[in-house]
Amino acid sequence: MHPDKSLGPGLDGMNPAFYQQFWNIVSNDIMDMCLKVLATGSMPQNLNDTLVVLISKKNQPERITDLRPISLCNVVSKIISKMLANRLKVLLPSIISESQSAFIPGSINKEKRGGWFTPWIRIARNAPTISHLFFTDDDYLFFRATVEEAQCIKGCLKQYEKAAGQQVNFQKSSIHFSNNTTSSMVEAVSQNLQVAFNRESSFYLGLPSYMGRNKMEVFQYVKEMVWNRMQGWKGKILSRGGKEILINLVIEAIPSYVMSVFLLPKSLCDEIEILMNKFWWVVVNMLCT
Repeated sequence: MHPDKSLGPGLDGMNPAFYQQFWNIVSNDIMDMCLKVLATGSMPQNLNDTLVVLISKKNQPERITDLRPISLCNVVSKIISKMLANRLKVLLPSIISESQSAFIPGSINKEKRGGWFTPWIRIARNAPTISHLFFTDDDYLFFRATVEEAQCIKGCLKQYEKAAGQQVNFQKSSIHFSNNTTSSMVEAVSQNLQVAFNRESSFYLGLPSYMGRNKMEVFQYVKEMVWNRMQGWKGKILSRGGKEILINLVIEAIPSYVMSVFLLPKSLCDEIEILMNKFWWVVVNMLCT
């Protein structure tokens, strides 16, 4: 457990660093309490109480959706939860269906059945046929741009909300259409689902969600990120060693995330390299003069 896990202590006012620092003093009491919980099946009163703190997602939050809640639990309750999870881990392969194997470490979800609402859809001419994609707590649903299938999608989401007890956040959801979709159909489907139509410049997890023919234009933002970061260092007097560290650890790391998913155009890589060279030699010349 990281010493500063959960960004702060729980209601007892003690973070993991405290227990790690004074483990030789508190270890016996902690172990006795954990064993007692396992033996009796009950936890001491208020041990599982949690302090909920709201972290702002924006500089000026205006609504509750602009805040992210985090739970600050007592460290002892985390230790007990981890202990129970480790014991259950041995039993999970025998009680969880193969179609839900994503819950088992080292396994992947092998379920590739079609959705309820449409047969297989091909998102590109030579692409495999799919109906949905899942990534952590987000998912992509593919359907034909018709009001009928939009209503069917809406019904599926309502059914999911009733079964799971969770609600879909339509304010964070978006919809994309192919280029041959008429403007009237775009408006009709968007209004039916109450989801905003996202333009080609939208991003998902820091990556462009739409890839057009002009890759230089799509990935231009990477060059701008490098340029903006360098401008913040322009007025600082840096040694040659400090400059090298900034270029290797900061500048070169900016396109690394994008390059782990996409192949950047060679011309864009050359332009980024030119920016780094100019930044390096300008500082060297300043030091020499």
